[in-house]
Amino acid sequence: MLFTELSSIAQATIAQNAPRDRRDIFGGKRRNGMTEVGFYDIPAVAPNSSVPERMVAFSEAVASRRKPDPLAWVHFYEDDYRFVRFQKQPERYFERLRPFAGIIGPDCSVYR
Repeated sequence: MLFTELSSIAQATIAQNAPRDRRDIFGGKRRNGMTEVGFYDIPAVAPNSSVPERMVAFSEAVASRRKPDPLAWVHFYEDDYRFVRFQKQPERYFERLRPFAGIIGPDCSVYR
């Protein structure tokens, strides 16, 4: 019983003191045409259960010497510094990535 009461008090305190800052966390601009959900307006991504037959790293996919492979998916399973440019200006790469079969979203490291 005591644990439940403390838990309720803690939850109320956290909710009361939670920041109400809803700044655009996506580089100072909203992504046109995206549906955003939740308190922090996270873009909604449709579920997909496709299994890629072939994959190519983002840094290779955007290299000017590489011809796009319509059966390959672009992945970000490489060092963060290789795709930080995509995080800052994703629109710049849309046309280059469009011919690929799909894109597996980036998952950035969270270390200092």
